[in-house]
Amino acid sequence: MSRVRQLTIFRYTNPGDNITNPGFTDKIVFNSSQDTKIQNAFVHHLVITPSRDVAKNPVPNVDLAEHQDTGFGDLLYEVQGSISIRDGGSVNGTNVYAAKIKTWSEESSENASFPYGRFGIIIEDFAIYSFTPIATSGLYFMEVPWDIDYESDSAAPFTIKLSKSKQ
Repeated sequence: MSRVRQLTIFRYTNPGDNITNPGFTDKIVFNSSQDTKIQNAFVHHLVITPSRDVAKNPVPNVDLAEHQDTGFGDLLYEVQGSISIRDGGSVNGTNVYAAKIKTWSEESSENASFPYGRFGIIIEDFAIYSFTPIATSGLYFMEVPWDIDYESDSAAPFTIKLSKSKQ
């Protein structure tokens, strides 16, 4: 049997926010349970893309390299997963995970306390790419395409895209 690994995406709002605080709730812990008969959130695949910015030399006919490495560019995360029970089981029929993802996608990824992104990610078994937002650097919630199959009552697949600020 393969091991199920957890991944957590979270959002800070205030300087005192701390993911390790048991009362902190602005997070989704994916793969915390394997039960698909209740509301759950799962990660199936994670793509991490660190990149460099390479620019073409803007000065023609000068003896310089055609391309120039201008340093670290982006750090992109693509979290591919799904939620079970699309309509959810809460009082209003909304899946709590889908509602949180929708809120995150609609609200600002920065605020006065976290002007360079307020999202973070904890990757259980690849901690070198885990990231906690601080006042000078954070992750931005870029987009979340949902891939809903109306021919079945299956889960709702998604891809959450996060990008690290340049700071």
